[in-house]
Amino acid sequence: MDPKAYQQMADLEDQHWWFLGRRHILSRVIGSLSLPPSAYILEAGCGSGGNLEMLSRFGKVWAMEKSEIALPLAQARGIGIVAEGELPNRIPFGSQ
Repeated sequence: MDPKAYQQMADLEDQHWWFLGRRHILSRVIGSLSLPPSAYILEAGCGSGGNLEMLSRFGKVWAMEKSEIALPLAQARGIGIVAEGELPNRIPFGSQ
């Protein structure tokens, strides 16, 4: 992905209709799962972290991102634990 795109995404994803609409749909789907309040939620490839706040309403959020540009943007949101990693072999979280 173009490195400039991560900053553009971070600037837009809290207000642009596409991101808001997608997050609304995801929230409804996840809400229908009847997860326990202590659920662990992993977002693999969290980009600049636009979904972290929504996901945190459903449990404890753990997220990973491989981009050295997007990772600090997601971490700066201060939601959950966000670490460097990628699927399938670089998952930074052990069995919790």
